[in-house]
Amino acid sequence: MNTLGKVCAGLTLLAMGGWIYLGARLGKTANDWSVKVRDAKIASEKATSDRLKAELELSSARSELARLKLGWGHEWQIAAGAVQVLQDGLQVTGLGTENGLQVRALEKSGAEPARTVAPTVHIFVSAAPDQSVYIGEFIADLNQLSTTQCLLKPTWLALPQEIAAWDFSQGARMRSLIPTGARTAMEGVNQAIERSQELLLSATSNIANQQKLLEAAEKQLENRRNELQGNPEGKEVADRPEVKAGLIQALHDSEEERNALQIQVDTLRREIKAMADARDAAIVELTELADKLPAADSQVSQK
Repeated sequence: MNTLGKVCAGLTLLAMGGWIYLGARLGKTANDWSVKVRDAKIASEKATSDRLKAELELSSARSELARLKLGWGHEWQIAAGAVQVLQDGLQVTGLGTENGLQVRALEKSGAEPARTVAPTVHIFVSAAPDQSVYIGEFIADLNQLSTTQCLLKPTWLALPQEIAAWDFSQGARMRSLIPTGARTAMEGVNQAIERSQELLLSATSNIANQQKLLEAAEKQLENRRNELQGNPEGKEVADRPEVKAGLIQALHDSEEERNALQIQVDTLRREIKAMADARDAAIVELTELADKLPAADSQVSQK
């Protein structure tokens, strides 16, 4: 073999080695891409499954949100400082006829005359992150209702300590409706509070009456005590020593007087008896002396 043949054979061997090397590299690269394609396909299928699951969850959440919002009516977000607590209700700025607080007009029906119905709102305030406190149902004062302001009055008997606890420093959230079940429960609570308040007022009135009766009884007791034990500050009343001295002392004095009179009467009785005895003795003595005297007729005949 000549030199050219050897060179060609060498080049052929080198070319074959290169092709073998490139084939191995291409096989490895193809295998790697095959693995990546397979993983990408699996990831894509999983992503598609997750997307479908997420869409189902989103649809379910939207349905649940719609269900939860059902019966809540229109919502207003009131900024901090826009609610002022007054003696007769809440003065709200930013809520009026211009943004959904509408007055309803009821037509005449039978014996019922036509009338207007004031709008009502249910007020919530923030108590903690993601938490709200229900204040209650309020009705708008038709005389104080304007396009951007309104005066809301509670539809229940709000206690002073309850009003003092209202905190609108973080604004408020108001709704035109709340679900019937929640409203019925709150009405039951308000009725229970009103009954308790009525019982409290009745009990307070009863206690006040009992206190008056107690004071009158204590006054009567003091009067009876003064009647029995005496009243140093009382006035002197003629022939009524018990008015100032008291019945006990007056009875004691009367008993002392009676005892003294009884002693005097006993002494007089003894004196009278002694005098009667002396008289009787004198009569007996005189009778005896008279019997000793001569008879008057005998003396006359002798003369």
